[in-house]
Amino acid sequence: MIREQLARTDPAFTHPDSSSFTRPGRQWSGFLFFGTETGISCRIVSYVMCEGNIPGLPTTDTDDGYAGRGACALATKLTHSTSPDPYSLFRRGGQCPPFADTVLKPGQSLSIGSASCRVDDGDVVACTDFQGHGFVLQPSGSRAF
Repeated sequence: MIREQLARTDPAFTHPDSSSFTRPGRQWSGFLFFGTETGISCRIVSYVMCEGNIPGLPTTDTDDGYAGRGACALATKLTHSTSPDPYSLFRRGGQCPPFADTVLKPGQSLSIGSASCRVDDGDVVACTDFQGHGFVLQPSGSRAF
């Protein structure tokens, strides 16, 4: 159900000029970067990764011994995963770095190749990659698929 909803083209979403979502330097060629108004920073290439103030994660989530609201949260594809759903949500140690990327506002969508993200009202970020895997980040409960 989630995959079908994200795969649909929604004419209500605007698609800003992607040149506003790049970073200088050859190492970032082919990437798009965006932030959200609520403190999430994402990068899109053939996969999607977001980090920061990810809503809807239990404060008891642990990864490598880190837990609580003070640890930086991450939504990413695990490169060596054999799971049919290769994306994962977890907290890692330390604070998130400051973000200075252009903000993708509610009602906007950004894509590169067949990977895309959109931001909805209510602090919701939904992203998918070319295989239809990804994640939804939202206060009522974030999840990967």
